[in-house]
Amino acid sequence: MFVQASRTTAGALLLVCLSLAQQEPVSPSFHAQTDLVTVPFQVRRGSRSVSDLKPAEVVLLEDGVSRGFTVFEAPPVHLTLDLAVMFDVTSPGDGQKGRAGFWDAKPLQALASYWSEPVTRRLLEEPGVTIRFSIYRFDQTKLQRLCRSTSDPMVLSEALRRLSAPAGQAVGQEVDVPLPAGLALRNMERKWQAEGNLPEPWSLAGALSVLRDSAVAALPSEKADAEKAMAARALVIFSTGAEGSSITPEDLADQAAAAGVPIYPVALPSFPWVLPYEGYTYRGPVKGGFYAFGGLDEDVGGGNRPSMFGPGGATFCSKCGAYVASYINYPFELLGNLTGGLNFEAVNHFVIPSDADIQGFVLTPPPGADSMTGAETDDILERVKKHALARFSSTYTVGFVPSPSDSPREHKLEVKLAPKSSGKVTEGKRSATY
Repeated sequence: MFVQASRTTAGALLLVCLSLAQQEPVSPSFHAQTDLVTVPFQVRRGSRSVSDLKPAEVVLLEDGVSRGFTVFEAPPVHLTLDLAVMFDVTSPGDGQKGRAGFWDAKPLQALASYWSEPVTRRLLEEPGVTIRFSIYRFDQTKLQRLCRSTSDPMVLSEALRRLSAPAGQAVGQEVDVPLPAGLALRNMERKWQAEGNLPEPWSLAGALSVLRDSAVAALPSEKADAEKAMAARALVIFSTGAEGSSITPEDLADQAAAAGVPIYPVALPSFPWVLPYEGYTYRGPVKGGFYAFGGLDEDVGGGNRPSMFGPGGATFCSKCGAYVASYINYPFELLGNLTGGLNFEAVNHFVIPSDADIQGFVLTPPPGADSMTGAETDDILERVKKHALARFSSTYTVGFVPSPSDSPREHKLEVKLAPKSSGKVTEGKRSATY
């Protein structure tokens, strides 16, 4: 028996969240087993999307072997898109003992003041579909929901203007949202704090809680509201991607992919640096010919760190045996690729001069260098909306509840068409741990 539109992505996400709530802090690593596995895909015949596909025309492969599925969701007739947006407003620090932050008080105030009702009305308008936003503010380890999922331009604009409210000051309908249980400090973060530095924010942990809260808060209160509440969902994260807890970008991507939620990371550069993710080595080429390397527990390049910041290209680290990119939040940006979203970088960022004394951490960006305007933020949200609408308006989803396992492992899943069905599958591949 197939579960159709009444149990879509929101239900999948709720199951994932219940599993997260049961996590216990037993180790410095964090991993949540997938409770409901979903695989989104599109089918095209020539230049046209297929909108009349039947479950019998679909084959789901698990590690190369056909397996059954109990969830089959066709593209919606009327699409409702919920965009959950988290702004990490953690402030930068002061030089060497600072932390990975982006917006100072003045540029954050300018960003917040941009959001008038006419601006948000334009962002919400889209012919033939319903657009809703929920807004979250994250600061260090504190997450607040500024508004529930809404299509009211006045509510949305008021929520966005509260982004610049002083820390700890509750305004309007703000609600504190708890971070997931089962977290511990990363080894590098312990060392960082032991040296007297300010703690890194728990940005990914905050995003994981947004993923959970944005689903639970929108569950239907009445049966008649079920189709409206079971909307397509996407998560937008404005953050440096710095993470002091044991959550990794892959953990967040696993949970989002299980719920069919694409992530759109907006990487905000920080100064002096974002702590790299331990144990991650990226040896493949990425955009601009850059390579990225993580796991830099020790100094590289002969006892200094210029290659971690250097403008231009990447520097080869003989000690590491890999190239080190000029930016080190690449793992955070990967969330877009891993979940079917897009990744962005802040438009206004400080370009480090080639002759800067990076090794001594004495370089300070000029006032307002690390900033992002309201218009630039608006443009990114508009592009996210267009991309997500195009994606969800032609997306099918198959899924299943895996059998409980004491030793979960990673499985490769792929959607194909049955032998007598015509068309070409796009997307339709993912990994899941269960």
